[in-house]
Amino acid sequence: MCSGCFSLERHRLLIDYIECELPAMLNDSCQILHLAAEACVSWRVRQNANATYVTADNMSQFIDGLEEAPDHVMDITDLNFEDETFDYVICYHVLEHVPDDQQGMGELYRVLKQGGVGLINVPLRRESSQTLEDTTLNDEQRALQYGAADHLRYYGVDDFKSRLERAGFTVMVRDYGRETELDEVKNGIMTHEKIVVSTKA
Repeated sequence: MCSGCFSLERHRLLIDYIECELPAMLNDSCQILHLAAEACVSWRVRQNANATYVTADNMSQFIDGLEEAPDHVMDITDLNFEDETFDYVICYHVLEHVPDDQQGMGELYRVLKQGGVGLINVPLRRESSQTLEDTTLNDEQRALQYGAADHLRYYGVDDFKSRLERAGFTVMVRDYGRETELDEVKNGIMTHEKIVVSTKA
């Protein structure tokens, strides 16, 4: 974690991806929805004075300083926005906390405009394409198997992609750090972290 902006490796990789691959998000007139907005990412996106930037969170696990107080308190499974409102959606490390993740993905798809892009990421298993999910586990068991007591599942890459596709998205999983040969130390990232790009075609 950066001691200045409190960003983690995944946030720095995301910001690099947005700057290099989605510059319109940072420059053009557009509508952006950010779920559970991380302050370090929000700060960068807010520099686009042409954008309408909206944040939302259900406030169940808000961490002051790391996260930004949301404009709207709402759950990802019931977003109170009209269909096809946003050009971009940012949803990082949220769905692993959501009991009905498929409903959450459906809501993200619904509020995106045609051609809109969702940057929707979760913790992904490197050793398997399958998702671990067992509703009978207690907090201690989830912490051991999923990485945190409040994680309801540990996604496999292929399965996560399939779930997003079932919601309607066209999905591309990018090995962005490796593709661009970013230096882990210089850029403060982990090159195995993937960027999942979900488009409403």
